Amino acid sequence: MEIEQYKKIKVDAKILKMHIKISDRFSGSLFDAQGELIGSIDDEYVPSFFPGEHFGDYLIFDINIDTGQIMNWPTDINPRDVQEQFCPREDDD
Repeated sequence: MEIEQYKKIKVDAKILKMHIKISDRFSGSLFDAQGELIGSIDDEYVPSFFPGEHFGDYLIFDINIDTGQIMNWPTDINPRDVQEQFCPREDDD
């Protein structure tokens, strides 16, 4: 006779890996230190400064379960890249 048996065991889980499909519908907002809106993106590709090889369609995060911190967030983000993505200059016609 075969029976199914379930046994609880403790594991030391540390990292939650998330791959989130955006499908060209990324939306985000950028705020200053006082909470004022600086700029936003609506229904666009994932900005290039986000971590991972996302090809503009995915958010790829490694999250430390204990701290909630994104572990693969790049530390060398160029502020100009963020500005260009969230606050594009309007062309002078």
